[in-house]
Amino acid sequence: MHNLLRTPALLSTSPLRVVPIGHRGAPLQYPENSLESFHRAVELGAWMVELDVRTTSDGVLVVFHDETLERLTGKDGKVADVKTTDLAKMKVEDYCRIPTLKEVLLRLRERCWVNIEVKAAKPEAVAKDIDDAGMADQVLLSSFDWNFIAAFAKLRPQIPVALVTEEVVADPVAALSEHGARAFLPRHDLVNEAMVKAVQSAGHAVIPWTVDTPADIQKLVSWQVDGICSNDVETLVKLLA
Repeated sequence: MHNLLRTPALLSTSPLRVVPIGHRGAPLQYPENSLESFHRAVELGAWMVELDVRTTSDGVLVVFHDETLERLTGKDGKVADVKTTDLAKMKVEDYCRIPTLKEVLLRLRERCWVNIEVKAAKPEAVAKDIDDAGMADQVLLSSFDWNFIAAFAKLRPQIPVALVTEEVVADPVAALSEHGARAFLPRHDLVNEAMVKAVQSAGHAVIPWTVDTPADIQKLVSWQVDGICSNDVETLVKLLA
């Protein structure tokens, strides 16, 4: 396991060589990105959970994947156009509320690592919530927006950051170096064994997403990736045991 994913406080929590990561928590059991989903992922054995962050109209960071509200809440509009107080009245799939980033971090402190995937937020705002929750040594910050990653890496170099991609990257090692990142998070079907070896040889971690079939999980384990992000946390943990 890559040393990026190990801290003294959590060293004993994952004896596994490949870190099991709950994609938006445990979305097969509870609505994605809900407190219930994150807690269930930890119960199932996830050593890290991945979540998505957006900013409300009044500048609060909330945990929500989509730009628009319709799929998960049935409401019209965009997260960026809604105040936090109004968002708090909405329910995901009719029964789970939308949590703030700070709330989730406080709930998960000393329980697991958190991969914060930033969809839309300012680096300073994300850093403040991490600091306020005392989670600077328990988070991995990631984004498809590599400019955001570069900016955050300069702002808070002690917090590890990662590049997320769903496209082929000709030279992942060069990209990681250019943006100050320490982990590479490619869509799982873009991964090959040579890529894993090249990235790890340069001192970085490889964490594919979103991996939900036993065959794909076992293939990636054979290539010795550092972590696997899955919707099916229960199956993932059993296969990694």
